[in-house]
Amino acid sequence: MFCQALGKSPHSSEKIYGSDFKTQSLRSGKRKVCRWTAGSHDLGVAWPLYNGEGTREGTGECRCDSGYKGDMCLECKDGFYEESSNETHTICKVCHISCKNICTEGGPKGCDECKKGWQEDEELGCQDIDECATAPCEENQYCSNTQGSYTCFTCDVACDSCTGAGPKKCKECSTGFTFNEDSTECLDDNECSADPSLCSGENEMCKNTPGTYECVCQTGFVRRDNVCVTAPKDAESETGFVEDEDIKKDESEESAKEEL
Repeated sequence: MFCQALGKSPHSSEKIYGSDFKTQSLRSGKRKVCRWTAGSHDLGVAWPLYNGEGTREGTGECRCDSGYKGDMCLECKDGFYEESSNETHTICKVCHISCKNICTEGGPKGCDECKKGWQEDEELGCQDIDECATAPCEENQYCSNTQGSYTCFTCDVACDSCTGAGPKKCKECSTGFTFNEDSTECLDDNECSADPSLCSGENEMCKNTPGTYECVCQTGFVRRDNVCVTAPKDAESETGFVEDEDIKKDESEESAKEEL
């Protein structure tokens, strides 16, 4: 074999090592050498493994491109098929995604055996199995078929059950949502508008949320012992709502300062 420990491309103007490569063109095709490729251009030889710029530290062994094997890189690995070949040149192409390992040609018809998630068809070759047809997902999920598999996604919050993504794909609306015939989707019920008596405590207001509501203190007030009281100075958040925990934290810090 004529692979040497070279450090440059065969077309480099700088000196390369290895007597066999010094005296002949690697593109001449007169001698069998390793494959070498440059980008998408196959030059019919392969570049050897090496270390450094033009040094003699390489192994002298051929480094085959992906999909190739053998001393001269003229054989195709499993998962690839031979598209064409001659004495000095072989073109290997990747098998179709449906092939388990070995194939004889491109496409699903070239598979020797189908991968899991695919089934063989006499005319078309390996075809994807639609696992979603067997409803494999849990309640409140919908199935999305993929090549050789499937994925389960959670239904929109508006849906109690669904056939796809979004509130338009609901089979039934969740509690707190109502189907709107005009927009053909499940829309959130505004409990606060529907029942003004909700959250009638002093300094309290109703806040609508998806599917339900909650009672919160008005701006400038904080809930303490289930009553909305005036918030301490500088305790209001940007939204105007202050949690009990914020007040307790402030009181703890103030108490610690007094002890000091």
